[in-house]
Amino acid sequence: TDSTDHWLVEFYAPWCGHCKNLAPEWEEAAQRLSGSVKLGAVDATENGQLAQKYGVQGYPTIKLFPAGKKSGKPKDYQGARDAAGIIDYGLRTLDEAGVPINTPQLVSPKGFEADCASAKICVVMFVPHILDTGAKDRTKLIDLFADIGKTMRGKPVSFVWSEAGAQPALEQGLEVNQNYPTLSILSAEKKVFATMRASWGKKNGVAFLNGILSGTEKKSKLSGDSMPRIETVKAWNGKDAEAPKEEFSLEELMADD
Repeated sequence: TDSTDHWLVEFYAPWCGHCKNLAPEWEEAAQRLSGSVKLGAVDATENGQLAQKYGVQGYPTIKLFPAGKKSGKPKDYQGARDAAGIIDYGLRTLDEAGVPINTPQLVSPKGFEADCASAKICVVMFVPHILDTGAKDRTKLIDLFADIGKTMRGKPVSFVWSEAGAQPALEQGLEVNQNYPTLSILSAEKKVFATMRASWGKKNGVAFLNGILSGTEKKSKLSGDSMPRIETVKAWNGKDAEAPKEEFSLEELMADD
């Protein structure tokens, strides 16, 4: 209750048959929702005051503690007592709570390891250089990336973005070919990837990712035995950038001695 995370909490009793039946479904839902929604379980026979505080009268009782400050009463879950129903409810209420998808910038090997290599599947958006878009249009691209990411909620997918030219080895390995903006999808574990060739947009982005996940889109094997080198770069500050000033004007360079 002190966190701002999105929580589903099951109140159970060890002797309860319905609770025993729910246990494997609850575990599956917890694994599938990992990184998006947190699931917990409370033995109400050992925590009677807590169960009483939240009005638990039967077992199992599932309550939602929505993302944000936990000032109000939790909501009762009335859906199906199976993994599919719990997952659907968790993701739907996550969107209702306005929780955004995490889309960090790729700025270091450590960040790649944490945000990309540790995930089963990583989606990388390559955006044009800030001098080509400006802050306003880059922000729109990142917002659209987050919207695409929302359609993947509940799947083992992470999302990062990188500026054009900031990660040259990664761009070469994923065959981006200076096509910005675009999406690449990568499994660091299996060393396979695919890069979107269709025109940029949410519809094409979602179709591309769904095609990869369903097996209808073609994937390629990374060349070499190791992942492409990840560079340490400066994170974007959210502002426009100024073009570098020329040290000499063209007129000065062409002037007669």
